Amino acid sequence: MKFDPLYQPYPSNRYCITARHGVVASGSNLATAAGLAVLRKGGNAVDAAVAAAAALTVVEPTANGLGGDAFALVWINGKLHGLNASGYSPCGISRQKVLDRVPDGKMPLYGWVPVMVPGAVEGWCTLVERFGRLTLEEDLAPAIDYAENGYPLSPRLAYHWEASVKRFKEAFRGKHEYEEWFRTFTSNGESYHFGDMVTLKNHARTLKLIGESNGRAFYEGEIAAKLVEQSARDGGYFSRRVMSRQS
Repeated sequence: MKFDPLYQPYPSNRYCITARHGVVASGSNLATAAGLAVLRKGGNAVDAAVAAAAALTVVEPTANGLGGDAFALVWINGKLHGLNASGYSPCGISRQKVLDRVPDGKMPLYGWVPVMVPGAVEGWCTLVERFGRLTLEEDLAPAIDYAENGYPLSPRLAYHWEASVKRFKEAFRGKHEYEEWFRTFTSNGESYHFGDMVTLKNHARTLKLIGESNGRAFYEGEIAAKLVEQSARDGGYFSRRVMSRQS
């Protein structure tokens, strides 16, 4: 009988919860633990949200990443604040350039053509600077620990991880622009499975640079340079001018 990691023979019941000093909810128990860790360190809800979001890029990479956007509603001191940290279009892109690449007019799902300048990291910086009690470096510490020292794959994460590797192997194996993806997210070309320990050393270093520089390394420094270089190599439209962090 084949083991189904998602098998659940019992009906699911959900109950209201209460807490004296704060609650963190996410799609991953590890990301939730990251948020709780910064609360215990003296952070507030914003610090916890950023810590959990950063952890999700490590412990749930099938659905989250540093290349995404961020949106937030923050109620603090009796006032509601809204954040739109969606990224800009790359400087070198235009409607005609896209149509020349995709004559049918349909934006591709993969590759560099549909990639925007990521806004999530800038969103984290803005939230922590304005509302947080801790530094961005402190908020990213749990995520860095997971990436540096590893974490075990849960049943659901393993299920989606295996599906992603299968899909990418069928579509992109042997294509140079996806070589780093296979080096990072597979074990010698094969998927990780439920219970396997995963470490993401390069991701840990990236998060360290982001935390130490308060995001500037991502938009102006070493990480930005690598993003622009990779974009140029593989047909993207990034430039250093657009990657410069907006104040």
